[in-house]
Amino acid sequence: MNLKQVWWQELQALGKNSAILMTVFAGLLFYSVLYPLPYSQQVVTHMPVAVWDNDHSPLSREFIRRVESTPQVTVSAVVTSRQEAEALMQQGEVHGLLVLPLHFERDVLLGKSPVVAVEGDASYFLIYSSIAEAIAKVSGTLGAQVKVTKELSQGTPYLGALSTALPLQSDTQALFNPTIGYVAYVVPAVFVLILHQTLLIAAGIQTAECKERTLGGERGYWLQASPWTVLVARGLVFVPLYLLAAMYYLGGCFEHYNIVRQANPWLLLLLCTLLFWTSYCFAVMLTFFMTRRETPTQAVLISSLPIVFTAGFVWPSMAIPWPILWLARTIPGVNGIELMVKYNQMGASLTEVGGPLWRLLAQAVVYTVLAWWVLRHSQALAANEKAAASKISAVKG
Repeated sequence: MNLKQVWWQELQALGKNSAILMTVFAGLLFYSVLYPLPYSQQVVTHMPVAVWDNDHSPLSREFIRRVESTPQVTVSAVVTSRQEAEALMQQGEVHGLLVLPLHFERDVLLGKSPVVAVEGDASYFLIYSSIAEAIAKVSGTLGAQVKVTKELSQGTPYLGALSTALPLQSDTQALFNPTIGYVAYVVPAVFVLILHQTLLIAAGIQTAECKERTLGGERGYWLQASPWTVLVARGLVFVPLYLLAAMYYLGGCFEHYNIVRQANPWLLLLLCTLLFWTSYCFAVMLTFFMTRRETPTQAVLISSLPIVFTAGFVWPSMAIPWPILWLARTIPGVNGIELMVKYNQMGASLTEVGGPLWRLLAQAVVYTVLAWWVLRHSQALAANEKAAASKISAVKG
């Protein structure tokens, strides 16, 4: 069979395979809507906290009022003990506790630094950090205001008092995440991961199913052409399909979620082609260890979380032990995430993303050769089984 005939057979096989159709079409559409939905507000707001005021002074009440006015926090309970606050947290009614110490106002007016305690459920890092950030800002602002008032009462000019209270003024600008939101931070990397993982599942199912049917005695089209023809034909089905998915994910979805895009679209499409071809060959190569069509889905699902934590966007790469990091970088998706995020979201040049780009290029060559060998090995086993069966038939005859 020639390339065109095998490609047509592959396309028909894909159209008849409900597992692949669910993964590629329903799965990609489902994840594009479901994953960002809980984070559509971008930042954490109006988190309920409890307040334990041990001072009951005008300044402590002013502090609580200012905390209440921040967008991140809502004071939903006033408690008189830590046990009461912990009970509310266990019931899910509050996510944090603000503790104002005894003599809070006196210590502030004397120029001392009273300890304002913030306690919370740190298992929800974004919630905890937002509560802590809001209270820290209120603490700094109120402390500076008290200091300015004290300086003015001593006859210090206003500008002098202001410079004493605020010797350093900063203007923070977010370079790559203007909204400082969760969606813009994590979705670009996760969307690349979703494309990579679903491609591994789809291509893995197609290849593993052919192998399973071969072991069952079927001699299908995948045995009637050279391994190279089968590899290219199958790739010409999956890679263009995933390029369309990439246009939807990295184009339409990014536009909808207001995610920064700085890459040249045509060059980005070329890099996606490299990533998808490498991922496809990686999937074919892995089927060497699989004999059932269900196995690729199970293997990919198990690997998803380790990839998330070793890809460098949840946990910094420099903090990952190098043996684990280099093992993770043998997976095309890990290099693809680093490449796409730096090039598309951070505006890096190709020179600046040379590391993941060269790793992907090397993997494209190595995994293509290994994928070809896996298909050749499967065909050789089928040929040997056929020859053995013929000999047995001849002996019986």
